[in-house]
Amino acid sequence: MKLLAIIIAAISFVHPGFSQNKFSNYINVTYVDCSIETPFAISCDLFDSQFSSEKKHGLFDLIKFKNYLKKFVKIKYKGIDVRGKIAYQFHGHKFKYCFDQFGHFTDEKFFYKNTALFKIIKNKFREFCP
Repeated sequence: MKLLAIIIAAISFVHPGFSQNKFSNYINVTYVDCSIETPFAISCDLFDSQFSSEKKHGLFDLIKFKNYLKKFVKIKYKGIDVRGKIAYQFHGHKFKYCFDQFGHFTDEKFFYKNTALFKIIKNKFREFCP
């Protein structure tokens, strides 16, 4: 009986479900070269399928990104030609913003301008818009 208790205790400490953090500290940034020409504007929904072979991936620190969330300014805009996507989880909720080559972002409901975040993306991922 004592051996069984030791085995259960050992499994609970070794089992990865008990020791891993459920939430990532990074944001996944997917993007393509902004000079790619398309016959029509690419929506957020079409981004993955339209650029399946051209997509590049990178990570962005969530702590730094949280500061840029405050800098989203809602704008009146009709649509953007998507060239990148930011995806992350925060407090158990999934978020996604698509962006174009001019610093316009969308969450598929509203449009935003975020010059500071766009500069960071361009600097960190230089092949995005060289």
